[in-house]
Amino acid sequence: MVDATAWRWYAEAVVQPLTVDNVAPGEHVPSADGRVVMSGLSWSQFEAMLTLRGDRPAPRLAYLEGALELMSPSRHHERIKGLLGHLVGVFAEERQLRVWSYGAWTLRHDGLATAVEPDDCFLVGDQERDRPDLAIEIEWTRGGIDKLEIYRRLQVPEVWWWRERQVSIYVLDGDAYARRAASVVLPGFPMQLAAELIDAPSLADAMRAFRRALNGG
Repeated sequence: MVDATAWRWYAEAVVQPLTVDNVAPGEHVPSADGRVVMSGLSWSQFEAMLTLRGDRPAPRLAYLEGALELMSPSRHHERIKGLLGHLVGVFAEERQLRVWSYGAWTLRHDGLATAVEPDDCFLVGDQERDRPDLAIEIEWTRGGIDKLEIYRRLQVPEVWWWRERQVSIYVLDGDAYARRAASVVLPGFPMQLAAELIDAPSLADAMRAFRRALNGG
């Protein structure tokens, strides 16, 4: 049965209007992600939130140590996510890799009471594993809970983190992430070019330019 208190918190969070208090100084509010963080929620209340939201694509949820983040991505956030996802697809095709996108797959560990929904995520090779090899996070509006810590606890091998027109690559090394200059999951992926292609006139133009570069053109 759905927790009534969880429903009230969920409803209040979803309808809360976006204000300057929700975004970093200098962020143009109409372009910002809608983000609300609540504290003091139990794991069962988080599970109730998932049930209440159902299959709707937003808000995306993340949970860490009693803190719950609800995030509704902006159009710019989704544009960048879509670009990187499509370029991963082009790279996989050109390098003949067995890669599938699993989108905002709800990654969770009941024992650790930890969960996150990536902007996009991928499995490479074996598609039956219960964790992606690669997760992508777009930080368009700053704030929220420490998602990289959630990925560490979930043991996701690699995370790409977009912020301020750059992509940082975090690779799991033992029990901690190390920042790397190149991807381990997709070796040879031209990350700098991928970041620059956000300025392409269209997604098709970006994909064509990326493909040409991969083929030495």
